[in-house]
Amino acid sequence: MFNHGDIRFFVLLSTYFSTLVIDHDTLILGEIWENKIVFMGTPKNTIFNSEVLSMKYGYARVSSNTQNLARQIKLLKENGIKIIFKEKASGADINRPILKKAIQKLTKGDELVVISLERLGRDQDHLTKVMFDIHLKGAKLHILDIPSFEEVQNQNVQKLLKTLMIELKKFTAADELERITERRRQGIELAKKRGIYKGRAIKYGPNSKDEDAKSIYHTILKMIEANYKIVEITRKTGVSNSVVYRIINELNLN
Repeated sequence: MFNHGDIRFFVLLSTYFSTLVIDHDTLILGEIWENKIVFMGTPKNTIFNSEVLSMKYGYARVSSNTQNLARQIKLLKENGIKIIFKEKASGADINRPILKKAIQKLTKGDELVVISLERLGRDQDHLTKVMFDIHLKGAKLHILDIPSFEEVQNQNVQKLLKTLMIELKKFTAADELERITERRRQGIELAKKRGIYKGRAIKYGPNSKDEDAKSIYHTILKMIEANYKIVEITRKTGVSNSVVYRIINELNLN
């Protein structure tokens, strides 16, 4: 048996099960209709309506494996976020699988929380698309470093202020990406003039900072020495043909 205090518990379970057996004499059927859970088949054949529980998800991103997500995760948890999608990828990358997974998870009434807009990305067009995708899900985007303007009573003015702040943040994020790219280009040019530019670090190599990549490199070496076919090496290690060819060429040069 249950009372009204049990409804939230049943709603939560009903998001995972369409049929709930509460005890031997009670059968609860949960159906979602117009964003409500409708319970039918209680002992008194009563129908209860309850809003589907909305969820809050966090998204944290840093640009590289050497950077730390701890600060973002701490801030998100302090704001009551328990489910956090974590990603290490460039903000210029518009095809981030974890971000896509987070957006796909959203349903009507849910909220995606980030500590700042640039955590979602630095490309203006991509940011606009991400925000539109969240809107299409019926969900909300909460950016912690953008004020809520709750003190503004006029809803239209409140929305206008939020929109202006978001557009300003989008411009700032894109501008910072351009400056990062320009600084990197200038650094490479200066290093080339000094004769110290070595190009991008090799991921799969004996001196790789990524221990997993270094282990894969040594596995490839052993398979090459054992005369495995290239297709067998790529299938086992998950690397591309070009990586295997590059390592073979390095062995021949040495």
